[in-house]
Order: sequence, then structure tokens, then C-alpha cells
Amino acid sequence: MHLEQATWTEIDAIDTTLVLFPVGSTEQHGPHAPLGTDTLNAETIADAAAERYDGTVVVTPAVPVGVAEEHSQFTGILWTSLSTFKAYVRDIARSLAHHGFDRLVLVNGHGGNTVAL
Repeated sequence: MHLEQATWTEIDAIDTTLVLFPVGSTEQHGPHAPLGTDTLNAETIADAAAERYDGTVVVTPAVPVGVAEEHSQFTGILWTSLSTFKAYVRDIARSLAHHGFDRLVLVNGHGGNTVAL
């Protein structure tokens, strides 16, 4: 179940404490691939994993901007600092924990996020 597509009552009624949390990046992958490749990959993997659990897992919206300043020479690249990214992901994890989701799987699509995660 995708968190952003459900009502709060649907999320409240789901019998799971497991959340898949995709994180990616908006950066170049050559002239042939979209800037959102890393985010799209993380979302696709999270969706495929969720399908195996027959609706007993929640998938959060993806974080589409990651630690990618090293790619800043390419037009359209978005990035945040390591500390901001880390704090943002941590705050989202805390909000999920507040609602009883105590098993969080980060699905990372971008190598530059690894240290922060």
C-alpha cells in the first residue's frame, strides 16, 4: 500500500509495522537517461518487494533529492548537504515510528546517499 495514495484510516487499519522507504537522487546518468533514474530505480524495487507481501507492507513516497553535489556541473542536478539529507530521512523515520511502524527498510538508489543513510 502506498502511503500517499491511502487515507489515514486505511493506514491505521493495515496489519503491519513494515515500511519500505525509497530514496534516490536527481542527477545525470549520461545524455540518454532521465535525471530521476536513481529515484525511479528505488521506487521500482520498493514496489516489487511490496507486491511480494500482498498488501501487508507500506511504501512511502520516495525522497527524490540526495547527496549529489559532485554532479553539480550537469544542468538540472539537485542536491542537498549530507547533514540535511541525514536529518530529513531521520525525521521521516521518526514520524513513521511515532505511528507504530518499527521496521523500516531504506531502499537506496544512489551511492552518494550511502554515508548519510
